[in-house]
Amino acid sequence: MKKLLMILVMVSWCNVGFAADHYFIIECKVKATDVKAGTLSKEKDLIIYGKEGYIRYFEIGTSKYPNFANTGWDSYDKEFLYWHGDLKMGNKFLKFNTTPGGEKRLTDIQVIDRETGIMTRTDYEGRPKKYRSECVKISKDQLPIKEVEQKF
Repeated sequence: MKKLLMILVMVSWCNVGFAADHYFIIECKVKATDVKAGTLSKEKDLIIYGKEGYIRYFEIGTSKYPNFANTGWDSYDKEFLYWHGDLKMGNKFLKFNTTPGGEKRLTDIQVIDRETGIMTRTDYEGRPKKYRSECVKISKDQLPIKEVEQKF
C-alpha cells in the first residue's frame, strides 16, 4: 500500500512539473491589422483583436486548462477574462482560435512563431490575414496592475 501511494505521489509530481513547463505569459505589441478601428465597437473587441500600437497579453496553457490560451488581462481585478480554445503547442508554433469560446469553430487562428516571436493570423482555411504582432515572454509580475482607491 505504501509503495502504491508513493507511485501515485510521484506520478502527480511529474504531471505538475510537465504542466509548469508549458505555462507562460506573453506580451504582444500589435504592429499591423486589417481590423478597422471604427469597427471595434466595444472594449472586448479591442482586447480580442487589438489595433496598431495596442499591447495584448496572453496566458498560455494553464495547468487547469492546458488546451486554452487566455486573453483580456483585467489590470484592476488581476485576471484574464477570455479563453480561446484549441491551443496547439508545438516546438515551432503556438496556434489557437482568435475568437473566445468553444474549441471547434470556424474562426481565425492566431499563429505565434516561437523562434521569432511574431504573431500572425490566418482564417480557418489557413489563408493569411493582414495581422502582425511582436511578442515576448514575460513573468506574471510584469503584467500591468492598476490600484483603486475605494471609497466604500
